[in-house]
Amino acid sequence: MPFEEFKRTADVNLWGLIDVTKTFLPLVRKAEGRVVNFSSMLGQFSLPWSCAYNITKYGVEAFSDALRREMSPWKVRVSIIEPGSFNTGLLDGNRAEIILRQRWEALSEEVKNDYSEEYLDKTIKNFHKGLSICSSDTYKVVDAVVDALMSSHPQTRYQVGIDSKLLTFMSLFPSYGPDKVLTRLFMQAPK
Repeated sequence: MPFEEFKRTADVNLWGLIDVTKTFLPLVRKAEGRVVNFSSMLGQFSLPWSCAYNITKYGVEAFSDALRREMSPWKVRVSIIEPGSFNTGLLDGNRAEIILRQRWEALSEEVKNDYSEEYLDKTIKNFHKGLSICSSDTYKVVDAVVDALMSSHPQTRYQVGIDSKLLTFMSLFPSYGPDKVLTRLFMQAPK
């Protein structure tokens, strides 16, 4: 993945979130209000093929945790929404395949030879398989946001979806266990 893509992803997912939060924080603090930030299950547990995204969501988690602690004297509540995989239409299989193929074409011949086109095809197949099991119950995410905004005792984290809860649970294990499981599930050995 080109470095520019890391920067672009961070500009939107992390720096943009921090900028907007800091802009409105004086008003929120004065009102003893709430901050509800969107992270992801990938802010607690990294999956293959999503390094730039993972980094930004880990950053959202760290920023939100620090902000919650810093703002507690002003009675500002900070919650993090950590959705799992939901079928929102934002990323469909065809668009993802185009992106993966564009990334493949940008690689050097040496790297392409190391991995092989078969590796790319298996990766795309696994990606389509992953998209096919996404939940369409997006109301669960909305319910979490409403609770974070309206509850007298909002949660620090809202893990929405079974996969979000599962990955958070997996993050409690020594890394060799989840590494082995994820390698078997998602990664195909290059040629």
